[in-house]
Amino acid sequence: QIDFRTKNKHVCEWGNPIHCGEEKKFVTAIVIGSDYGLYGTLPTEIGLLTNLAHLDIEGNNDLVGNIPTEIGKLQMLKELHLGKNLLKGSIPSEIGELSQLQSLELNDNKLTGNIPTEIENLHQSLYSIQLHGNNLSGLLPPEIGNLSLLKVLNLSSNTKLSGPFPVEMKNLTALENVYLFDTNLEGNLDSIICDQISLSSPAEFAASCFRESVVCNCCTYCCENATCIHQGF
Repeated sequence: QIDFRTKNKHVCEWGNPIHCGEEKKFVTAIVIGSDYGLYGTLPTEIGLLTNLAHLDIEGNNDLVGNIPTEIGKLQMLKELHLGKNLLKGSIPSEIGELSQLQSLELNDNKLTGNIPTEIENLHQSLYSIQLHGNNLSGLLPPEIGNLSLLKVLNLSSNTKLSGPFPVEMKNLTALENVYLFDTNLEGNLDSIICDQISLSSPAEFAASCFRESVVCNCCTYCCENATCIHQGF
């Protein structure tokens, strides 16, 4: 466990996995891989690290509990990577306050609830969303169409995501890698995505196009549940 309130030693003197700026006054990055064996919850005190730009705690299968709402206080944050843990609860709407966030990876957890509409507030910075392998539910919010810089969108293996693909997705013209399979989303992706992008992208586009409720003639992979077959073009 990490206690951000320790008074025994300045946090910038801890060394890896804590990284500070050149002046060694403020924490700017926390990068903790699976080899650290981290356990417990992500403390609310994380919100005190207001100079944090990179929070990368992936693959630590004993990190549990909710993502604290205090995460929204990290106004300098560019990368939020908490994938491959056992986090539960909903994605806090406060993520929409991270105006400099470029990459959001919360994949392979036990997150539930809706994708927050506040994600549209990240339209000036966000280029990657990876939420696959959770238990997210509800509709895909049309506000996602405001993320015009988005290059990577992975919502696969969230079987409770349902309803139509929002037509606002046609604004996502920068998409390069799209994964929408193993969900219950449906609709005509030809008119929503395929007609809006160049022939050279997306480089990978996977959807549940073996189902009659999903049309996608530009998909590079068609999938049944989580099994995908390359379409050969």
